[in-house]
Amino acid sequence: MESYVSIRNLDFLLFEVFDAERVNKFAYYADYDKDLMRMTLAAAKEFADKELFPFADEMDKKKAVMQNGIPHVHPQLKNIIRGLADAGWIASHSSHEWGGAQMPLMVLNSSSLIFFSANINANYAFLTQGASNLIYQFGSDSLKKTYIPKMYAGTWQGTMALTEPQAGSSLSDITTSAEPTQKEGVYKIVGQKIYISGGDHDAIDLGQTLDPRR
Repeated sequence: MESYVSIRNLDFLLFEVFDAERVNKFAYYADYDKDLMRMTLAAAKEFADKELFPFADEMDKKKAVMQNGIPHVHPQLKNIIRGLADAGWIASHSSHEWGGAQMPLMVLNSSSLIFFSANINANYAFLTQGASNLIYQFGSDSLKKTYIPKMYAGTWQGTMALTEPQAGSSLSDITTSAEPTQKEGVYKIVGQKIYISGGDHDAIDLGQTLDPRR
């Protein structure tokens, strides 16, 4: 297998530079000693070798297309999303209560480096982590129970809508705002978001993303 990432460098950074195993002094990360961290990186590399790297060039050349109103992506993307979900990577940062592994972010980010180095299309799956975090921190119990399990299972996805036409990369210039209406759970949004990624496509259950209007 052609090398696309240096596990040796990751090992050096985690344990010689950042002393990553110190996090297990916190109860939430108590399971994560050096051996488990290294096993986690090895599992990430194994998945990337099999499901990501061999398809990177082909997926880069065969872009997503819109046909009859449906976005079609490379068929391997479904295998990637479901494979990462089944192995627990999408939920990995979450608590045991929600089926997660309570993985330290240093370990998750190191694993993500492996995935993205092998095939940047792995990012589709991990956009969902940010959306699920938002629901977990600010959503009602009903929203959490409705969305988070499906998102962690790779059945539904979250999308990223980051910047605005006048802002570009200067995110401090964004002006979009939301105000609650008289109807509970409904907000009036003023503004425009662009650069929307990871929404509806045929690698997930179409029509079941995080758009509350559906």
